Amino acid sequence: MCLAVLRFGHYEFPSWWDEWSWLVALDIGFDESGSGDVLLVSLQLGTVQRARKLKTRWQAELNKVDIPFFHSKDFRNLKGGIFKKLTAEQRARLLGVLTAIMRKRLSIGYTGKVTISRFNSKSDNTLRSRWGAAYSFAIQMLLLVTRLWLDDHKLGADVNILVEDGHKNSNQIVEILQHGKATDPALNIMTVGLGSKKDHPILQAADMLAYSEWQKLTHGDRDIWEALHVEGCQYLPGYLDLDEELVGQAVDYAQRAEIARKLWRSTWGQRKPKPEGV
Repeated sequence: MCLAVLRFGHYEFPSWWDEWSWLVALDIGFDESGSGDVLLVSLQLGTVQRARKLKTRWQAELNKVDIPFFHSKDFRNLKGGIFKKLTAEQRARLLGVLTAIMRKRLSIGYTGKVTISRFNSKSDNTLRSRWGAAYSFAIQMLLLVTRLWLDDHKLGADVNILVEDGHKNSNQIVEILQHGKATDPALNIMTVGLGSKKDHPILQAADMLAYSEWQKLTHGDRDIWEALHVEGCQYLPGYLDLDEELVGQAVDYAQRAEIARKLWRSTWGQRKPKPEGV
């Protein structure tokens, strides 16, 4: 399978995206305490139509305060960073406006947590080469959540997937999802691409969620988390701890699927189909 990475233009959505298909945006948050063993990946989901409107409104609010994009890590930095021109009151107002736009325009947000050493201890190099590293594993688990949510709400499963670029495994997950596009009917993956936070406000929204969950996990600043978790709203973020038991179950399933695939290839996979009537 050839790797097809779609790089989307500045502040534009691809013209071929259907308005009522779904846009899945994924971003990553790392353990920055020094160990680097905890990985958080967050997903935001909305229809393409609503995501377009989110982008327009979001960018208009950023233009008002003259900042290029919302970078969660800089939110509490009063001495520098993207928000250095803004007072604490202006930052709080911007956060409130942007999260209100999210709650109106997006359907769900979800975060998956993986302990990398735990994942690695439960898998091997052969398995990871086929199913990906912890980062790719987390994304595939979040896409499973997406599928279940769409099924539960009896909604169509046509999805466009946008992954934040820059991570060492971002090309790996695009290749895996391109393969899934051809072989997995559960989600009808229409496009898979890499994009930057600066160009895609929905990725900034995913960054907010990943960062806020990390702050909550480490007992840090909870302003962004509380702005995202508002009771009574249709949009309410979820959290999935991909612990050892779940990782073990997923790895076991992957191993069994790989064995079945090899068996199929060795017995029936190389045979040419017989003509009709023979």
